[in-house]
Amino acid sequence: MKSPERTASRAEKHRRCVWIVALCAAAALANCKRGTASPSASSPQSPIVRDAAGAQVSATPSAAPAPVPPIRDEVVQVRNGGTHVCILLASGTVRCWGRNMEGQCGQPTTMETVPPATTVAGISEVRELITLPMMTIVVRRDGSVWFWGIGLLIQDGGESPIHVPRPFAALTNVTRLAAIQSNACARIGDGTVQCWGSNRDGQVGNGSTRPVPVPTAVPGLTDVAEVRLGEEHACARLTSGIVQCWGGNEEGQLGDGTTVSHRVPRPVHGVVGATALVSEGLRNCAQVADGSWKCWGSSGWDTGQISDRRTTAIVSPGLASLSTVSLGMYHICGLVPNGDVRCLASFGGPERQPYVVPGLANVRLLDSREALMCAVTNDGSVYCRGDHSNIMVPGGAENGSPDLVRIPMR
Repeated sequence: MKSPERTASRAEKHRRCVWIVALCAAAALANCKRGTASPSASSPQSPIVRDAAGAQVSATPSAAPAPVPPIRDEVVQVRNGGTHVCILLASGTVRCWGRNMEGQCGQPTTMETVPPATTVAGISEVRELITLPMMTIVVRRDGSVWFWGIGLLIQDGGESPIHVPRPFAALTNVTRLAAIQSNACARIGDGTVQCWGSNRDGQVGNGSTRPVPVPTAVPGLTDVAEVRLGEEHACARLTSGIVQCWGGNEEGQLGDGTTVSHRVPRPVHGVVGATALVSEGLRNCAQVADGSWKCWGSSGWDTGQISDRRTTAIVSPGLASLSTVSLGMYHICGLVPNGDVRCLASFGGPERQPYVVPGLANVRLLDSREALMCAVTNDGSVYCRGDHSNIMVPGGAENGSPDLVRIPMR
């Protein structure tokens, strides 16, 4: 028979074993819970994942790569020739549409009209674009000048339409160019200017009115930033901020305080610190250092807002706050910093006060000529407003404006 002491001792050992087992079970359960708990932000837990070959790979998905923006050939210039429109793309290529009977769109002779926006083959690396009613001229990045269409000023006496780009060998190292159908001026890399053409009103600036068939340096004109041509005159903005003009002056377009024509450059009165210059017809406007625009010459219509037969430059209140200005035959339009387009006068309508063009917003490029204005918006869309009879584009009312047409881009 077992003694009571031995029985009690064995019972005590049994209780101790039970406690030890219970403690171990509790510890194991706690460890299990810690292993399956949701990971905290400070110590993330990742399951083991293996690839098809059995190799361990990270289960945490890698960050998605940044989306690659689509390659887009951005429009950097739009030019309205009156009978056709051309755009210059960032790649250096040119697209044109509209009338092509004179070859101004750079397409084969069988195409009398060209749809938007057709690429001009055989030309590339373009940095400046100039459009005339019957001709297109470009300045390439290497300083060479090319052209297509009809324009006696650079056709070496020929009168037949040129439907494919052709180099104008008489000019090299050109940085800027301005032209009308019968006269042209080029800014050369050294800051001088060369002009040529019919020279009927002394636009070549060489002191005569005899035709000048080849580019000829304008005497005494240096440090030129840009050059512009009007119908009967030429103007140059110098790096010093002054403006000089020469040629016909019956409407005061030379800005020298007279209506006497001059065949050599003369300073414009009232313009200092000029930062931009535009010319069209018998008028000019220059933006000065404080951002205002000063205009001189004949407006061609009575708006009461821009200079009308002014022989010196005066501030145009109607152009206040415009970042750029473009002159047409019957209108002046410009860009407001918020991307709106504001115009003076009208496209044949009754407007005489500055007004915002309805249906246009977020505009970054603008060009006017004759009775047509074309604009490029931030998203690359091209719109034209006014007389569409020559540029042959389909369309009708757009964004509430009966004559604003969005050009279909291909």
